[in-house]
Amino acid sequence: MCRRLIVLLVLCIITSVAPAALYYWDNGGGDRNIDTLTNWNPDLTAWETGSDYFINNTNSFGGSVIVDSSVNLTTYRFQMGTTANSGISVLDMTDGFIRTDYYSQFGIKVGTNVTVNQSGGTWRNYRGVDLGYAGSQATYNLSGGILEYRLTGSYYLKVGGDGISTATFNLSDEGLVKGNLLSIGALSKIDITGGVMKFTGGTGADYTSTLQAYITSGKITNSSGEGLRITYNHDEVISLSDGSYEVTGVTTLELIPEPATLVILGLGSILAIRRKR
Repeated sequence: MCRRLIVLLVLCIITSVAPAALYYWDNGGGDRNIDTLTNWNPDLTAWETGSDYFINNTNSFGGSVIVDSSVNLTTYRFQMGTTANSGISVLDMTDGFIRTDYYSQFGIKVGTNVTVNQSGGTWRNYRGVDLGYAGSQATYNLSGGILEYRLTGSYYLKVGGDGISTATFNLSDEGLVKGNLLSIGALSKIDITGGVMKFTGGTGADYTSTLQAYITSGKITNSSGEGLRITYNHDEVISLSDGSYEVTGVTTLELIPEPATLVILGLGSILAIRRKR
């Protein structure tokens, strides 16, 4: 009898755990700010960190979603372009902080066109980032601030990683990407005219050959006409901005620094440097 009661009690506890709530953008508050509680449907009474937040067709709701210095939010899953053929969705992040505990996914269904413009702030993802999926169109313009995703395990920045989406990641100015692995699909690319990308290769392994292959195949480009440099440093230590997932061994992709004491390699060329112990 006791055993039956224990089993029933455990089952009740398991089945009583509620799934994450789903909230959809409707700009009901009218100010386009991501942290305005009435801009979501159903309306929030307080921000829920364990919930999912979906954004579709921001044009029909008054324009882009705004993330500014007032924002300090945690989500479980964050998606834009979640309904097929829902049109254009835009998010402008100038400052602030967003933490996603699952995945951030931009462009999930066919017939969606998603753009993220990040010029400041930090977007921290404890898993991966998907840019473009299921035949969608997606663009991420990172000109400032930090986009980071998990530094260990098999987590990716996927730029059109499904091979049928058209996705572009534009890195410029002071933008910084920190993460683990990279995947670029057949119809997609990364263009670097500034900023820095840092990869751990999952374990701190040298990621040079992967990045070289993407440059050689035209999946990573530099439209400004300057050269690109890949540097692997065995001893560099990297972590997410909260200090978690620390890894030693970093491969850095950036423009050849100025002043150019190095040989200028030209458009699409590579300078690979390995720093030994």
